[in-house]
Amino acid sequence: MFRKRKSRAIERARQYAVGNDFCSIFDNQTDRLYLLAFLLTADQAKAEQCVVTGFEDCIEGNPVFKDWARAWSVRAITKRAIAMMRPLRNEISSTPRTGSTLESEPGAARMIATITQMPGFERFVFVLSVLEGYTD
Repeated sequence: MFRKRKSRAIERARQYAVGNDFCSIFDNQTDRLYLLAFLLTADQAKAEQCVVTGFEDCIEGNPVFKDWARAWSVRAITKRAIAMMRPLRNEISSTPRTGSTLESEPGAARMIATITQMPGFERFVFVLSVLEGYTD
């Protein structure tokens, strides 16, 4: 009976992501996860903090199936960014950069600059729905 319980416990433990699984995800996808955090926060220091605390949340948080670990990592970063930025629907937009400045930047840099200039709520909606594929 004890062996049966022990083997079931071991099998369940194999199904869940552990610290090493999240280390691997954050190590292999650092650039993607940082870009997500940066696009959501529009601030380098906050993006770094968001990635670090998101990683800590994954390791210390609720158990999650190994197959869901990558999605859980994205969720942790998104959740941290929302908590840090608290985007409001009616927030006043900042002055956008002039078109001529944006036009002189290469494609990816122009896209990032355009997104980070959006008001917080609009930026969150755009990044999460269009880039991350969340439903409205």
